Amino acid sequence: ILISTHIVEDVEAVCDNIIILNEGHVVVQQSADALREYANGKVFIVPNHMKDQLVEPYYILREEYINQTSFIRVLSDQTQPGEKCQATVEDGYILYTRNST
Repeated sequence: ILISTHIVEDVEAVCDNIIILNEGHVVVQQSADALREYANGKVFIVPNHMKDQLVEPYYILREEYINQTSFIRVLSDQTQPGEKCQATVEDGYILYTRNST
């Protein structure tokens, strides 16, 4: 079965093999585990009040609330303030598509 979607959670739930396209070109073809591993060590949870301490280059994926405290999820090859966190398939997807342009 072949599916096409931008909803990463759906892909992760039903696919063994994932192909990422960017502007019509194949960027990578891997398993969900390989996508997570690609992003491993490049994902940080940074308290929102430390945003001005981020080290370039970085990409802010989203804002999250943990115990009613605001954090930003940051993807970067550079060490960032805050803590490293577990990478997801979405993190790998974003890193591959941002690096392929």
